Amino acid sequence: MFLSLFLGSAGAPLACAPDASAPRQANAIDLSSGFARPMDSDAVRAAVTPPTDAAPQQAQQVLALVRDQGVRVFLAEPPPEYLNEIELSFFAAGAVLELADLYLEAVEVAGEASPLRPRLAWLYQRLGLSAEALAHSERALRARPDDAQAHFVHGFLLGQDPDASDETLARVATHFERALALDAGFVGPGGVDAATLRRELRALRQR
Repeated sequence: MFLSLFLGSAGAPLACAPDASAPRQANAIDLSSGFARPMDSDAVRAAVTPPTDAAPQQAQQVLALVRDQGVRVFLAEPPPEYLNEIELSFFAAGAVLELADLYLEAVEVAGEASPLRPRLAWLYQRLGLSAEALAHSERALRARPDDAQAHFVHGFLLGQDPDASDETLARVATHFERALALDAGFVGPGGVDAATLRRELRALRQR
């Protein structure tokens, strides 16, 4: 179980770097095609509605561990691949609102420069809380101007407006380019990776 890499045997969080041998698992929300389009209400309902089938055993184990450890899991600053697996488990269980509360608590404890703030912004957008999402994204960029996750999420949020101007879309492209420049092996929320960002950049440039 990946959580054992940053949770000690007694449950205390341990700082860790990404493990190259750890499996990368895509998030339940696939943004690889047209993720610059606004999310419709059906997608919001799907995100917060439990599936009819029981979540896989591993997802249940992840849920149990995160619920047991609470915000300590996120204060240990797990790498994006692990956050994606946690999010996948909460999405599968229809517990997105619970995860949002955990993210918010962790951000408040960690302070203004919390590396989790872009994730909170992205999750708020998935829940249809666009104003809150943008507010947290702007705060993340101010506090962490050289953070690839902050640039990706802000670009993603700007791209949600179906009537976005050419100027706004140019800003989206700038943030995506900056994310790639800061992290050539980018992995972000929703299973978005560097290849996804490059495809989206090509599409933006062809508009």
